[in-house]
Amino acid sequence: MLNPIVTLNHQPVVYAQISSHLKRAVVASEDAAFITHNSFDWKAIQRALERNLQAGRVMAGGSTISQH
Repeated sequence: MLNPIVTLNHQPVVYAQISSHLKRAVVASEDAAFITHNSFDWKAIQRALERNLQAGRVMAGGSTISQH
């Protein structure tokens, strides 16, 4: 249940004003190996494909950070 007393306050920020540490943390939270696999984690994509084929439906994905 949401707390009716708490409100969110969104304030847009210019990209250049965002800390480079925060930018890297966001990328790392999505894919810690992003820098080392040239944007596409082919092993993760292969594992997702195999898992999906075995399950007979979409269960996993890979390299979503590269989709823009």
